Amino acid sequence: MRGVAGISWIWVAVALFGAYVLAQVISPGETTKRLATVQDSDLGPRRIDYIGAHLARKDLVRQNLAQVDFTNANLSGADLSRAIVTDADFTDANLSRAVLIRTSATGASFQSADLDKAQLTRAELDNVDFTNANLSGAILIGANLEASLLLGAKLEGADLDEAHLRGARLTNANLRRARLTRTDLRGADLTNANLERASLVGANLSGANLDGATLTGVQLEDITYDQTTIWPTGFDPATIAS
Repeated sequence: MRGVAGISWIWVAVALFGAYVLAQVISPGETTKRLATVQDSDLGPRRIDYIGAHLARKDLVRQNLAQVDFTNANLSGADLSRAIVTDADFTDANLSRAVLIRTSATGASFQSADLDKAQLTRAELDNVDFTNANLSGAILIGANLEASLLLGAKLEGADLDEAHLRGARLTNANLRRARLTRTDLRGADLTNANLERASLVGANLSGANLDGATLTGVQLEDITYDQTTIWPTGFDPATIAS
């Protein structure tokens, strides 16, 4: 029996020594860091690509997804409220009815993305590329779109009330029936844009370029403009009702 007991104590000593060595190799700080990385997001570690991923109706509120590649991903109905998606790539992604309220998306790309009826109220969208994106019926109230590209973007029926579009490029954009009440459009390029039946009541068009724009039925009451504002050929701003 003493022999057996002696062997047992030897194995205990070996186990304790092994645990000590392992503790020295992986410090508590490193262990915590690794666990934090795994648990940091239900999508996994940050800055991972989700090309073509199915993330419909996913809860991504307040997640840090900066620089992530969501090309061709399905994010329809997903909630990205207050998330950080700066410099992320949403090219050709489906974000129809997605929620991006107060989302920080500076420098992101939404080229040819579908944002039909998406909610982007007060989102940070400066220097964002929305070229050929579908934003029909989207809510962009108070959103910051300064210096953003909206070339050929579809914004029919979109709500851009009090949005900031200073220096934005909206060449060939479709803004038919869009709301741009009290919107800042200083220095914006609206060349050949379709503003048919849009509401620009109280908007600031100082320095804006509307050359070739369609203004049929547009509401321009109480707008602000100056000598640098470029109007379509034959359009007389003096006829605007105040």
